[in-house]
Amino acid sequence: MDKPPKIFFTYDQQLKHLKDKGLIIEDEAVAIGQLKQYSYYSSISAYKGIFKTKKNGNYEQGTCFHHIIFLYLMDRYLRDLFLHNILIVENRLKSLYSY
Repeated sequence: MDKPPKIFFTYDQQLKHLKDKGLIIEDEAVAIGQLKQYSYYSSISAYKGIFKTKKNGNYEQGTCFHHIIFLYLMDRYLRDLFLHNILIVENRLKSLYSY
């Protein structure tokens, strides 16, 4: 069964949708800036799961937009850190192997 295509939401509509689900957005201008920078899918869709209740799909009480963005940024930082160090180890191993 095919899923219907996703409906385009403006940034204001995205924020309204998030607020309707119980997410606290303290500064809408900052939130829109972060959505522009990181995209809804990359930040919100990817990391919302741990902040939502299982029963109705709303956000846990007290969950703020910046909590999700912080988790996204922390994960991105850790990925960058691990990738950088893995590449160093890979280069060292290739050097040892080729010698």
